[in-house]
Amino acid sequence: MFYQDKLKLAEKIIDHSFEGILITDSEGIIQKVNSSFSRITGFSHEDVIKKTLSVLQSGEHVFIEKCGRIFSKNGIWNGEIWNKRKNGESYKEDLTITAIKNEAGETQNYVGMFTEIHSKEE
Repeated sequence: MFYQDKLKLAEKIIDHSFEGILITDSEGIIQKVNSSFSRITGFSHEDVIKKTLSVLQSGEHVFIEKCGRIFSKNGIWNGEIWNKRKNGESYKEDLTITAIKNEAGETQNYVGMFTEIHSKEE
Protein backbone atom coordinates (compact mmCIF):
# COMPACT_ATOMS: atom_id res chain seq x y z
CA MET A 1 0.00 0.00 0.00
CA PHE A 2 1.43 3.38 -0.99
CA TYR A 3 1.80 6.21 1.52
CA GLN A 4 -1.04 8.26 -0.06
CA ASP A 5 -3.36 5.23 0.08
CA LYS A 6 -2.54 4.70 3.78
CA LEU A 7 -3.19 8.37 4.47
CA LYS A 8 -6.57 8.26 2.71
CA LEU A 9 -7.52 5.11 4.62
CA ALA A 10 -6.58 6.73 7.95
CA GLU A 11 -8.72 9.77 7.06
CA LYS A 12 -11.70 7.54 6.24
CA ILE A 13 -11.33 5.64 9.51
CA ILE A 14 -11.28 8.90 11.49
CA ASP A 15 -14.20 10.40 9.57
CA HIS A 16 -16.40 7.27 9.84
CA SER A 17 -15.69 6.40 13.47
CA PHE A 18 -18.69 6.23 15.82
CA GLU A 19 -16.53 7.84 18.51
CA GLY A 20 -15.96 11.57 18.53
CA ILE A 21 -12.34 12.27 17.59
CA LEU A 22 -10.43 15.46 18.21
CA ILE A 23 -6.78 16.02 17.27
CA THR A 24 -4.70 18.89 18.68
CA ASP A 25 -1.15 20.03 18.21
CA SER A 26 1.36 19.82 21.07
CA GLU A 27 0.06 23.11 22.50
CA GLY A 28 -3.55 21.88 22.66
CA ILE A 29 -4.78 23.86 19.64
CA ILE A 30 -7.49 21.90 17.80
CA GLN A 31 -6.37 20.73 14.35
CA LYS A 32 -9.09 18.26 13.29
CA VAL A 33 -12.43 16.86 14.43
CA ASN A 34 -14.59 14.18 12.85
CA SER A 35 -18.30 14.11 12.06
CA SER A 36 -19.11 12.19 15.28
CA PHE A 37 -17.47 15.00 17.26
CA SER A 38 -19.85 17.42 15.56
CA ARG A 39 -22.87 15.14 16.07
CA ILE A 40 -22.18 14.79 19.80
CA THR A 41 -21.08 18.35 20.61
CA GLY A 42 -22.96 20.43 18.03
CA PHE A 43 -19.70 22.22 17.16
CA SER A 44 -18.74 22.18 13.49
CA HIS A 45 -15.19 21.82 12.23
CA GLU A 46 -15.12 25.57 11.57
CA ASP A 47 -16.36 26.36 15.12
CA VAL A 48 -13.37 24.74 16.82
CA ILE A 49 -10.38 24.61 14.44
CA LYS A 50 -7.44 26.67 15.73
CA LYS A 51 -9.12 27.11 19.13
CA THR A 52 -8.15 25.67 22.50
CA LEU A 53 -10.01 22.94 24.34
CA SER A 54 -11.57 25.56 26.59
CA VAL A 55 -14.36 25.87 24.00
CA LEU A 56 -15.63 22.48 25.28
CA GLN A 57 -15.11 22.85 29.03
CA SER A 58 -18.29 22.76 31.06
CA GLY A 59 -16.73 24.29 34.16
CA GLU A 60 -17.89 21.24 36.15
CA HIS A 61 -14.42 19.72 36.38
CA VAL A 62 -10.78 20.68 36.22
CA PHE A 63 -9.16 18.28 33.77
CA ILE A 64 -5.54 19.04 34.67
CA GLU A 65 -6.09 18.37 38.37
CA LYS A 66 -7.94 15.16 37.61
CA CYS A 67 -5.49 13.44 35.27
CA GLY A 68 -2.34 15.52 34.83
CA ARG A 69 0.08 13.31 36.75
CA ILE A 70 -1.16 10.06 35.21
CA PHE A 71 -1.12 11.50 31.70
CA SER A 72 2.37 12.98 31.94
CA LYS A 73 3.75 9.67 33.20
CA ASN A 74 2.02 7.28 30.76
CA GLY A 75 1.10 9.46 27.77
CA ILE A 76 -2.47 8.20 27.94
CA TRP A 77 -5.48 8.97 30.10
CA ASN A 78 -9.01 7.55 30.22
CA GLY A 79 -11.90 8.64 32.34
CA GLU A 80 -15.30 10.25 32.55
CA ILE A 81 -15.59 14.02 32.31
CA TRP A 82 -18.23 16.67 31.74
CA ASN A 83 -18.01 18.82 28.61
CA LYS A 84 -20.43 21.22 26.99
CA ARG A 85 -22.21 21.31 23.68
CA LYS A 86 -22.39 24.33 21.42
CA ASN A 87 -25.84 25.14 22.85
CA GLY A 88 -24.32 25.31 26.37
CA GLU A 89 -25.80 22.03 27.59
CA SER A 90 -23.42 19.89 29.69
CA TYR A 91 -22.99 16.21 28.90
CA LYS A 92 -20.92 13.37 30.33
CA GLU A 93 -18.42 11.53 28.17
CA ASP A 94 -15.98 8.64 28.39
CA LEU A 95 -12.74 10.14 27.08
CA THR A 96 -9.37 8.67 26.15
CA ILE A 97 -6.50 11.06 25.41
CA THR A 98 -3.29 9.78 23.88
CA ALA A 99 -0.03 11.66 23.24
CA ILE A 100 1.37 11.08 19.74
CA LYS A 101 5.14 11.35 19.72
CA ASN A 102 7.56 11.97 16.87
CA GLU A 103 10.74 9.96 16.18
CA ALA A 104 12.63 12.01 18.77
CA GLY A 105 10.11 11.07 21.47
CA GLU A 106 8.59 14.55 21.65
CA THR A 107 4.83 14.97 21.79
CA GLN A 108 3.62 16.42 18.49
CA ASN A 109 -0.13 15.82 18.82
CA TYR A 110 -2.83 14.72 21.22
CA VAL A 111 -5.76 12.59 20.13
CA GLY A 112 -8.98 12.57 22.11
CA MET A 113 -11.57 9.86 21.43
CA PHE A 114 -14.88 9.94 23.27
CA THR A 115 -18.41 8.61 23.50
CA GLU A 116 -21.32 10.24 25.24
CA ILE A 117 -22.53 8.55 28.42
CA HIS A 118 -26.32 8.44 28.66
CA SER A 119 -28.22 7.99 31.87
CA LYS A 120 -30.33 4.86 32.30
CA GLU A 121 -33.52 6.92 31.96
CA GLU A 122 -32.67 7.86 28.35
